[in-house]
Amino acid sequence: MMTAKKRSKSAKAGALVPQPGSVPVFPAGYDDLLADIKNRIAQARVRATLSVNRELIQLYWQIGRLIVERQQVEGWGRSVVERLAGGVPRRGRLFAPELLVHAILLPGLDR
Repeated sequence: MMTAKKRSKSAKAGALVPQPGSVPVFPAGYDDLLADIKNRIAQARVRATLSVNRELIQLYWQIGRLIVERQQVEGWGRSVVERLAGGVPRRGRLFAPELLVHAILLPGLDR
């Protein structure tokens, strides 16, 4: 009599390995557990993305504030900001130096 599962020489004792072409049988609750795990992973990814975005907004705000203070005290113009942007290394999609030009607008938004 043939069964849908057969012992594999490399499998642990007592473990069953499905035969090619057979339909694997999973224990009750398997699909629910898998769905729960996938959902938790998706939620963690969303939280991580939101956290990164929050930190980047705060960083750009701080940088913008530093630049605006220098502009007010020392009379720096746009060309200095553009030069600063050229001197800051790009860090993938997380930090774009060319956004420093826009960062100087952020500190004015809290008024």
